[in-house]
Amino acid sequence: MKYLENTVGCRSVIAGLLVFVGIALSACQSRPSPETHYYLLQASNNEVGRGIVEIAEVKMPAYLQAANLMMAVSDLEIRPAQYHLWSEPLQEGVRRVLEAELVGQLKYVDKDVLPIRIDLEVELFHVTQSGDVLLKGGWRLQGEDGQGHLFSIKTGLEGNGYAEAARGHVRALELLAKAIAADL
Repeated sequence: MKYLENTVGCRSVIAGLLVFVGIALSACQSRPSPETHYYLLQASNNEVGRGIVEIAEVKMPAYLQAANLMMAVSDLEIRPAQYHLWSEPLQEGVRRVLEAELVGQLKYVDKDVLPIRIDLEVELFHVTQSGDVLLKGGWRLQGEDGQGHLFSIKTGLEGNGYAEAARGHVRALELLAKAIAADL
């Protein structure tokens, strides 16, 4: 008889523990997950000029091939933003925006030199600790021998937040387009 009483008591304790664990697990699941935000690089120049200039190749380091916006947290450390992502591969956004901005810059270029094909290599492209966007790398006309043209662009953010960081990336590409156009 005592054996049956102990078995019923153990079952009650186990059932109580299972109910407690179930409630605890459901409480963990009821917390809302953070919202993911997606950003698209948008050119300020909307003119159509495909064929005038083409960014033929865009090379980027591995850290820029992730979907996350990148933020420098120290002189040596860059971290991906957790819930703030590019809506397309950054290479494609850079290509599209830079081509559009160059079309606007090259409206009056000698038609005999068209089309212009450019290879781009990006070394750095992220938000710095000081709240700037840093864009560093090099470009060359496709087929051009030699070292090419190096660039280092730093542009400040006009406000706070990740959306402003995405706008800062566009402003850096606009400045690069102006620099490339001036060298052509």
